Amino acid sequence: MANSTASKDIAHCIVESAEAYLNPDGKRHTVINLKTVASISRSRRISTIDVETAALRQGVIPVRYLRNIGTIGSNGQIKLLASTVAVVGAGGLGGTIVELLARQGVGHLVVIDDDCSTERDLNRQIMTIFPQDTGLSSIYGPCSASSEQGIETATGNPATTPAMIAALQAQEIVKIITGIGALTRNQILLVDASQGTVDRI
Repeated sequence: MANSTASKDIAHCIVESAEAYLNPDGKRHTVINLKTVASISRSRRISTIDVETAALRQGVIPVRYLRNIGTIGSNGQIKLLASTVAVVGAGGLGGTIVELLARQGVGHLVVIDDDCSTERDLNRQIMTIFPQDTGLSSIYGPCSASSEQGIETATGNPATTPAMIAALQAQEIVKIITGIGALTRNQILLVDASQGTVDRI
């Protein structure tokens, strides 16, 4: 009963603090700002994720996720908030992925980096890999093979390349969690930034 009463109290706080928001296209939303979310979190001693999830369940959109709702909806945002994603490697690519997932609203991030990889190893192709998939070993060979392979060892890798690939990988994670969109699975995307082309194999 206490939990039910607490939930009703939090719901009441959210509704009382919500504001109307009018999109430029004329669509109305009921929203709650970050400062109010933090205030409810502190006063009720619950996480901001719990406050944001409760708000979304009542049709109140946290302002920080307002631009997400058009593509993934409130249910998709709730799934992201409830999810845990592990990112292995926090260099140029992994670090950008962590930032993008945090901005998107992934609730829990586990970042693993024992500094065995270097930034030159973090610019590999996007491929959604499930446990039963062969993965990149079918292209680059088993883990025991030399890590010094690929055209980037000769041509280099500008700072923008990991950011482009990180955006693609972060979007794949969002698609997996929300179930919205077609996965890039058992395929390879070849991204040529100098020519502005993307090929799917």
